[in-house]
Parts: sequence; C-alpha cells; structure tokens
Amino acid sequence: MSRKGLNKTMLGTALGAILCAQPAIAVQDEDINFDTTEDLYQVCSVEPSAAEYIPASFACRGFIEAAVQRYGPNGDFWVEHPTLDAGLAPGRWIIWNEQNARTFWYPAADPAAYAKLLRATRRGVDRVDPSVELIVGGMYGFPHSSKSMTAKSFLRRLYREPNAKQLIDGVSVHPYASGIGGVERQVRDLRRVMDRAGDRRAHLYIGETGWASGGPKRSFLVKNRAKQAKLLKRSYKLFLERRRSWHVEVVFWFTWRDYPEDPICNWCPQAGLLTKRGKPKPSSEAFETLIDRKVR
Repeated sequence: MSRKGLNKTMLGTALGAILCAQPAIAVQDEDINFDTTEDLYQVCSVEPSAAEYIPASFACRGFIEAAVQRYGPNGDFWVEHPTLDAGLAPGRWIIWNEQNARTFWYPAADPAAYAKLLRATRRGVDRVDPSVELIVGGMYGFPHSSKSMTAKSFLRRLYREPNAKQLIDGVSVHPYASGIGGVERQVRDLRRVMDRAGDRRAHLYIGETGWASGGPKRSFLVKNRAKQAKLLKRSYKLFLERRRSWHVEVVFWFTWRDYPEDPICNWCPQAGLLTKRGKPKPSSEAFETLIDRKVR
C-alpha cells in the first residue's frame, strides 16, 4: 500500500471516531460548554429527573447534530475542502471508547447510562442523516478495576436495556491479549452475546488490536520486533478466516507510529508499525505485504 493510501486510511479512522476526539467544542451557551469529552458525557447522561435535563438534552442533541452536519456524508467539512476525498466521510460512528472500563467511564462502568448516551446520539443523528450507523465503543475484554466490567458482561447488560437492539448497528472490540488464543476468545465471546440477543445482523469491528515491540517487561503486550510482526500476521489471518462467521467488518491495528510516553498506557508508545522517527519496523513490512496481497 502506498503512503498516500495509508494516510487516507488514517484520516478515515480519525473521522470515524469523531465523538471520542479531544477537545470537542461544538455547542455552547451560558450554562453548558463542551470543552472535553468528559463534558459531553456529563451533559448527555443527565437523568430525566434532574432540573437541568431539558437544557442538557437539547445541548447534547445539538452537539451531535452539529458533528454529523459537519463531518458526516455531504457534511460542510467536505464542501469546504473539495480536494479531500468525500468518500471518507464517516457513515458509521463509534460512540465512546472502552466504556466498560473505569478509566474511561467514571466512576464505574454503567451499561444503563451508556444506553442513554446511545439514545441521545441516535436522536441527534436521525435529525440530520438517519442512514448513519452507530457502533458500540470498542471494549477490552478484561479491564482490571473492580469498578469495570468485562466486555461480555457489559454487552449482555446493554442488550437488556429497552430498545437496545434498535440502537446498535455494530459493536467494536479491542481484543488485547498475550497471544492469539486470548484474542480469539474475546471476539468470539462478544459475537455470541450479539447472536443470543437476536442481533445477528450487526457487524463486529476490531477497533484496536496490537502488541508493542518494546517497553516494560511486566506488560503482557510487550514483545520484541520480530514477535510483534509474527503476531500481526497471525491475528490478521485469524480475522480473515473468521470474517464471515463473526461478521467482521474492519480491523484496525494500534497504532500507526511510536510516540512519547503515555500516562495511561505503559506499552502503547512502542506499539507502532513505525518508529518515532518514521522508520518501518518488521511489523510495517508484514502489514504492507498483507494489504498488497488482498488488493491484488
């Protein structure tokens, strides 16, 4: 794949996860400001019994409408930038990130509260473009905190919420594991939950998968460069083999390029296909070979 093609893929990925971007500023009035995704969460999850529910619900819907109007299909962003490929406009939006983990949904994972966010998003999206699909935010299978939930338990509880199936067009998963067996288990578990909920039509999105080529030895996701490349090839082989039975729509490697220290994730900075200086690792060559085979 050419560098231009990879850059287009990266742009599409970024736009597809726009609701998770920081900072997020779209709708403001004298009482409610959206400066971070935490603000968005707080506003869009206000309880109906709360005094501020009505202005909060309007603000939440307004933000979502504005985001789709700007970045969605036929959005203003694409009109303002005619040299960009408007085909990259996201028709599927990933809502939040690892909401089953306390790190990203404070103070504790809450499927009912997340369902409220999905409903608010669906209402806002439908006012602009009902064809836009909503994807449940990517979940790691086994977060560590006692305030977190396994991905399987969270999704099972989410499907029990009223009209949940009508809100979900797909589910994203982050199946991080030491080896391929753990990856397979996490994806298989979520597919079974979806099927048992009667949602066989919904696709799975491998929103993140990967291993680091270096870093703290205590992390089960830290390998060396050769092992990183080997696991990349084996994981993509698994997803290709199970693509139809699992209804896998897309697979994204985390991440494109190494970067400086991360205060939340100790292995992430060296998970890239490229070094910090942009030099390809063996995993980059393996990834490019895989893509070239599929394109041909």
